[in-house]
Amino acid sequence: MKKSYLVILTTVLFTLVATSVIFIACNKNTKGEKNSRPDVAELKSVITGTIGYMDEESNFIEITQPQLEDFFREVFTIDQSVGFNSYTIHSVVEEPGGTPDIYVWLQSNSGPTSINVASELEDIGEGNFLMNGETTCKCESSGCSEGADCIVDQLGGGACRCVACSGGTCTKTTTATSSSFIQSFFAAYNE
Repeated sequence: MKKSYLVILTTVLFTLVATSVIFIACNKNTKGEKNSRPDVAELKSVITGTIGYMDEESNFIEITQPQLEDFFREVFTIDQSVGFNSYTIHSVVEEPGGTPDIYVWLQSNSGPTSINVASELEDIGEGNFLMNGETTCKCESSGCSEGADCIVDQLGGGACRCVACSGGTCTKTTTATSSSFIQSFFAAYNE
């Protein structure tokens, strides 16, 4: 009986020591590191460049702010009375070291609701970004707490994500157009 008590006690002590050693070793390797995936907001940056489209002769043609606003009004049936702030170009890396998703983003500065629109871009080099129309997104919110509107948080790979607003409603609309639609829409300005 004394021998079996000693075996059980030894087994329990060994299990406790082994578990402690494994726990300490695992925590030692991750000390100070985040155990979760990084927040996308931490990997987002605003970049400078020129937005444009390719005409029928494959020339890059710059798109102006008013043209861009008209494009979003057409695609999402946004009233002419809604004004927008100047566009920004965002680069978002989903995972560190990954390929960035690049999109143009505008936010309304007037109207009864807050509207954020974005469209995916393709980096064609030399600071030029091609509007390809593959993914275009609108996040519209109403009744949200001040400064807490739903906004386009990420766009790329055919997906659109809106950050939920606080105290109100957020409606997401995603659409895809074609490069020929983009070309014909913007070419009408140059006729």
